[in-house]
Amino acid sequence: MAAASAEGVAPWGRSWPSVMVIPEKEDPVKLVLIDGCPVPESVAPYIKLVLDRAGQTATSIYRGQDAAALLHAHGKHTQAEIHRMFPAISNPAGRSQHELHSDGSGNRGPVGRQLEEWQVGVDSGMDDAAAKARVEAAARHYGWTVRHPYSRGVEGHHWCFTTQPKPNEHVSADHISRIRHNLPTR
Repeated sequence: MAAASAEGVAPWGRSWPSVMVIPEKEDPVKLVLIDGCPVPESVAPYIKLVLDRAGQTATSIYRGQDAAALLHAHGKHTQAEIHRMFPAISNPAGRSQHELHSDGSGNRGPVGRQLEEWQVGVDSGMDDAAAKARVEAAARHYGWTVRHPYSRGVEGHHWCFTTQPKPNEHVSADHISRIRHNLPTR
């Protein structure tokens, strides 16, 4: 296990512990790309369907350290790099849905807790109510629900699924499989 040391108050007002233990991932996340953003392959087709129906482009999805080469190849940054550039408005490494970790606010539970791949944070669209509504309506169209966990305007574009999306009467398993196999890996 890796230990990260940081102290402070999160932008949403909760204090962070001085030491947090970040469990190592048992298996590496298998990644594909949507709009040049790495995304766990298992949830990628669902995110792609929501983005396409909402008429939005992803600006950031998965940004764990293990995706650094892919992120850099597409002009993007890891969570640690973003936090170094924008410490006042970003979570430190090990405390972000974009790395599959709980920040204690967007997902309940201990700070740093490992999240499931379907819980990855997605940044798309603008921070306005209309953009949020389009994402929520797109997910509802497929029988899924998403939420925008942060109330601050600067994070209005951030969303995630509330439950694991699955094929259903609105979208078949075959269709999900076709999308998954057609997504780029580089």
